[in-house]
Amino acid sequence: MSVGLGWMHYKRTPAFTSEQDIQVEANPYYFKLPPGYWMDVIGPLYLEMLTLLKKLSSTQQLIDDQDKVRIEELQRKLDVLNKGGYVGTPRRSKMY
Repeated sequence: MSVGLGWMHYKRTPAFTSEQDIQVEANPYYFKLPPGYWMDVIGPLYLEMLTLLKKLSSTQQLIDDQDKVRIEELQRKLDVLNKGGYVGTPRRSKMY
């Protein structure tokens, strides 16, 4: 019975979507890396892996100009995140 109620709560009621809206507005790290190992380890690791993949793809001539532009944009965004900045546009709360 509790599984059925949980599923109904998760899928069928508007309570779940309003809980998610509250979580999005309450979480200040939604558009930036959370402090701790994400900022110190995971972010730089992703940036390094992206850089190495770009080098490998370039030497094997598997990458075209459009892909290079997309990868450079991702590198720029990761660099901003690693420095503690925001990426994207944070959602604004609705004022009535």
